[in-house]
Amino acid sequence: MKKKIITILSVILSVAVLLGTATVTANENKARNAENAEAAENAVTTNEAAETENADEENTDETVYVITNTDGSVKKVLSGSEDGETVTEDKELPFEVNIKYFLDDKEMSADEIAGKSGKVKVRFDYVNKQKSTVMQGTDAKTYYVPYVMVTGIMLSNDTVKNVETVNAKVLGDGSRTIVAGVVMPGMQENLGIDSEEIEIPSYIEVTCDADKFEIGMTITLATNSLFNEIETDELDKADDLLGKIDELSDGMQQLIDGSGQLYDGLETLLEKSNELSEGVTKLADGSATLKQGAAVLDGGATQIKNGASELVAGLNTLKSNNEALTGGAKTVFDTLLQAATTQLTASGISVPALTVDNYSAVLTNVISSLEHDRLYNQLLAGVTDAVEAKRGDIEAVVTEAVKEQVKAGVTEAVRQSTEEQLAQLYPEANADYIAYLAEKNLKEEATQQTIASMTDAKLATAEIQAQISAITEQKVQQTIAETMASDEIQGKIEEGAAPVVALKTSLDTYKAFYMGVINYTNGVSEATSGASKLKSGISDLKDGTSLISRGSTDLNAGLVQLEGNMPVLKEGVAKLSAGSKHLSDGLVKFDKEGVSKLVSAAEDGNEILDNFKGMLAVSKNYRSFIKDIQPKEGSVKFICRTEAVKIK
Repeated sequence: MKKKIITILSVILSVAVLLGTATVTANENKARNAENAEAAENAVTTNEAAETENADEENTDETVYVITNTDGSVKKVLSGSEDGETVTEDKELPFEVNIKYFLDDKEMSADEIAGKSGKVKVRFDYVNKQKSTVMQGTDAKTYYVPYVMVTGIMLSNDTVKNVETVNAKVLGDGSRTIVAGVVMPGMQENLGIDSEEIEIPSYIEVTCDADKFEIGMTITLATNSLFNEIETDELDKADDLLGKIDELSDGMQQLIDGSGQLYDGLETLLEKSNELSEGVTKLADGSATLKQGAAVLDGGATQIKNGASELVAGLNTLKSNNEALTGGAKTVFDTLLQAATTQLTASGISVPALTVDNYSAVLTNVISSLEHDRLYNQLLAGVTDAVEAKRGDIEAVVTEAVKEQVKAGVTEAVRQSTEEQLAQLYPEANADYIAYLAEKNLKEEATQQTIASMTDAKLATAEIQAQISAITEQKVQQTIAETMASDEIQGKIEEGAAPVVALKTSLDTYKAFYMGVINYTNGVSEATSGASKLKSGISDLKDGTSLISRGSTDLNAGLVQLEGNMPVLKEGVAKLSAGSKHLSDGLVKFDKEGVSKLVSAAEDGNEILDNFKGMLAVSKNYRSFIKDIQPKEGSVKFICRTEAVKIK
């Protein structure tokens, strides 16, 4: 079965960082805005007062499992909390997920599009239906409960290609394409932000070129608990921000005035320079050209250096998210295992709490105890034996890949050592010549033999061998999980497998994805290390071009002074005058198109902040789906599973 959910936690953490930044800023201004914070803290829903007086239920933490049809319509709702579980067929969900399918721009049902080929588009529309009213001062305002909704989709690369998305990201591990999307329906209306300026997504689109189209089940997590952790008394008005922007506007006026004065002064200097004698030697002209070229060279080296720094910074950002990404995948895995435990217990099968480490053994034992499910164990044993038989081949591939990495590191170390030695032998040689000699030395047979010997020695160390063993074991387990999730194995299982077999297969499928996430984060770490070495080399290049630029400048200055003639001054002042005019015009344009618009946009900050506070009050008052009367404390999250679209 080809079903998947996305890494949720990493996306939500990104939103939390943004909200956390606002909280820090507000905390700095708390003393100046106590009155506004108190008003937001006292905001209550119109129904909350009566409900809270009667609410004597215990605190609850609920998880609502929703099974939907392929179009998103609700099929079954199972609610779970600390008090137990209940089927809530007659209780309307606070949101809708509407799914539509299109083939070559023609809308079709899921049954019609299954197995078709062509340009496929799947659109997920999310509708927030949960509203509540709060009092803000003397005004009553209505807000949606702010849900963050995360949807995960898995597509097989055997049936789709050229996957593109709207409001989602695309990941992949070679055999599958994983689509992860985050939306916040109702947030646009809550904050009162014009969608033409900033559009907060409420839908996801996935398009692809399909050959016999299929899509596994999709899973959507919906929760408002993210916003319930934000304290409203830490939020503040935007007065300080407006004050800083006013200072920026005043500073811009001073810059504009100063640039105009600079231009006037340069014009006067240019007029006076006409009185100076003309005539410049070819040597002086040549030195000016050399100076200009050296400056261009140094500027280009600066751009390359900055680009390398941005590359390293970007990779470091990706690497910094590795823990959140793997942690998010682990959180989703734990949620699925909790749901599986609940499902088995509800079916009368007693099992310990399932974990990432024990679920396979526990479910295998359950399957073994069911006579009619022995087929699964037989298939699992066969797949395991087949993969284990190829362990040597897998280890060989892993060893070769690790060897290439080790060889690259050894080669770079030999190159650096050779360059250092050559620099000592030829102290007056430039860096390019040293690099040329080092590269030539690397190509010699003796050097290659040395590199090969050092590579083999490092490859034989316990550390590298342990790394090869760990990666090989990971690849073996991943191959077993992927094979068990294949159509061929699933077809055999579906002929006589019980629900427990299907449940284990679903968890095996997610485990394969989970291990793919780990492989991805490991790759990001390796890329970050390589980029850092590149940045170091480019920094050396920049140091060299800076020396050339400074030297050519000194040469030009000496020739001009020696020549004792000043026509270059006239030309230089003319260019400087033109440049100062561009500077003045640019500052005026920046003030008009940038700073002025920023001041205008910041003036709307108070309204957005008030809306945000009101929305938080609504969110904190929604703590239960099961109970009609809201408990004093608690939280609720929804996990929606949509049926797969398959060829029947």
